[in-house]
Order: sequence, then C-alpha cells, then structure tokens
Amino acid sequence: MKVAVIGCGNVGFAHLIWMKSRGFEVLGYDINPEVQERIAETIGEFCVAYDLKSLASCDSIHICVPTEPAADGSADMSIYEGVIHGLASILNNHRPISVIQRSTCPPGSADRYAKCFGNNISYGVN
Repeated sequence: MKVAVIGCGNVGFAHLIWMKSRGFEVLGYDINPEVQERIAETIGEFCVAYDLKSLASCDSIHICVPTEPAADGSADMSIYEGVIHGLASILNNHRPISVIQRSTCPPGSADRYAKCFGNNISYGVN
C-alpha cells in the first residue's frame, strides 16, 4: 500500500516516518524546499513528491497541514482548503482512494470536505 502525507512539518514528518516504519511505501509532499530535502536525506529522494499530481498513484493520502487558530477560536482553513480543492481536481474520476484528515479542523469539516470528492473517494478523519 502506498501512502502520501501532505504537509511534512513536525506532525506530518513524524507520521511519514511512522508509516514507513510500518512497512508502507510512502511519499511526502511539502511546498517548503527545506522539508523536501529533509525527506530526501532521511528516507530517500524517491519518497519526495514535488507536486500533487504525483500523489494520484497512492492508495491513501493523509493531510497534515497547518490550521492555525485565530484569536476568536476559529481555525485558518485556507491551506487545508487549498489542498482539498487541489486533490479534488486530480482525484475525481479516479480509481478508489482514501483521503484522511489529520489536521485539526472544526466540527463539521469532514462532512463539508467529503462532498468535494466523487463517490470513489473515501474521506475520513484520524
């Protein structure tokens, strides 16, 4: 099984390493070149994804991007929503795949974001 992790900061990188240690084939995607280099140096260049399209070959995609809290207690969902819309554009009309929400999101988010995908995409929360 091939697993992708989007957002390989502290949480995502630890998750990527853990999935690799459990025997999964992994791909890590992050827009930060320093994080890409960290993935390449730690587990190999072949484990770095440089664009979302390359994640279409995965069986499961785990999203670990920042959702920083605002002063009013809400969460900044802009990065997360960008990832969701990017994935929806490349995964709809695609083979069955699962998308897993690992980022901290407000209640009701999963129901809202699951609707962005077609019936062949399973959307879950971890």
